[in-house]
This record gives sequence, structure tokens and C-alpha cells, in this order.
Amino acid sequence: MYPSNEDIRRVGLTGLFLGHYLGWNAKEQVEIDKQYGFRCTGQICNYENLDCYFVDIHDYLMYMKYGFGRATTQACLEIHRGRLTREEAIELVNKYDGEVETVKEFCEYIGITEKRF
Repeated sequence: MYPSNEDIRRVGLTGLFLGHYLGWNAKEQVEIDKQYGFRCTGQICNYENLDCYFVDIHDYLMYMKYGFGRATTQACLEIHRGRLTREEAIELVNKYDGEVETVKEFCEYIGITEKRF
């Protein structure tokens, strides 16, 4: 359990976001991550969720359950930010939502068949 706001204030704790102090560059980090086998599938951006090899499984299951995946989420944000038109977003969503590459490896990892998956 997290401490209550009262406990945090009582001990004088202050949370800091390291991104304000460290020169984080997501684009450079992606290039480093890719050298170690991480990749982005099923999404528009090439720099999100590189911290888990099987993140495309999560996104695929979200797509199967809800009918939209990470690409839709990202496209909506890009429209909101004025960086994509609705038409451009639809094209990207149709291209990337539901894309998954690691089913075989995931099934081997958790010990099930692809048919069961």
C-alpha cells in the first residue's frame, strides 16, 4: 500500500520527475533498445513500450477484446495534438492495429500451443 497523503506531508517527502533533470531522448533510446532486440509492433509510434518483449501480445489481446489497439490510442492522441488528420489516423490504424509478432515465442515462454493461444 502506498502511504497516505498525510503521511507523505508529515515526513516532508517530495516526488521528483527525473525527466526534468536528465537529458532523456526517446528517439535515441529507441535506437539503443533495438540493438538489444526490442521492437515496436502494432503501433504508430516507434518509441513506446520497448520495456517488455511481449508488449505486442498485450496490445493484440486489447485489440481482440475491445476492437482497438495501441495504434488507435496513439492516433487519437496525435489527432488531439494536431499532428494527424482523422483520415491519416484511420489509414495508420488500419495498418497497425492488431499487428503481433511474438505469438510463437510467447507460447513457448508460457508453455502453451499456438492453437491454445
